[in-house]
Amino acid sequence: MNKTFHVGRIFKNQNLSDSEIKILEYMFASPEKIKKEGIRQLAKSNFTSTASIIRLAKKLGYSGYNELIFDVKRMTSDIEVNSIKNEDSFSWNSKRPLADLNELSKTYLNKDKYIYLYGEGFCEFVTGYIHRKLLVKKYNVILLHGLEIPIVHEKEHNPTLIVISKSGENFACIRKIEQLAELGGDIIAITSNYNSSISAISDVSLSIPVSHVADSKNKEFTTFYGDSINLLEDLFSRV
Repeated sequence: MNKTFHVGRIFKNQNLSDSEIKILEYMFASPEKIKKEGIRQLAKSNFTSTASIIRLAKKLGYSGYNELIFDVKRMTSDIEVNSIKNEDSFSWNSKRPLADLNELSKTYLNKDKYIYLYGEGFCEFVTGYIHRKLLVKKYNVILLHGLEIPIVHEKEHNPTLIVISKSGENFACIRKIEQLAELGGDIIAITSNYNSSISAISDVSLSIPVSHVADSKNKEFTTFYGDSINLLEDLFSRV
């Protein structure tokens, strides 16, 4: 089904020119095709320069063209709505049929398991806090900052790896997931994008919406990190 995206509403208060709106509308019309063809073809199709498109991306708060097209692709992606369970402040889905969050917690976060935690940058504050909280609650928990999973993993751990990445595209998080997939264990991801690479390869994907998914330098104010802590506190309280 075709969707109509109102660029002026999505990027409000940005003082966009007519030509900038035209470029964005062109991107929203077919982001997969544009991503494949690249910025030069986009510039050629819109009778502009690559430098103008990069300036437009930065004007909108992105570090460059790649982050802009990533966010456009995210906003236009079709998802299997029936598989997404919507709560008050987040959405989630699971590869294993689960009735509700209580079953999710009892399946993946029980004390028979080791809990592995990983996140980079500002996400380290979240994993650091949850690590200390789970130690207080007598969980077997390992904070993976500076550690590779093959070094700490033992079969009897039956681990659940919790990774936190606002963009859902962090390469180090993807590597941790790949390591655990090779050795055996379950994976829970918290991101802001249920269409992300990390969400796609996790057993359970929890998505907390934010305004700027591609804000890689974390310049914008966001509730993502606080909401991640609140969400994990709630999930562990259900075990």
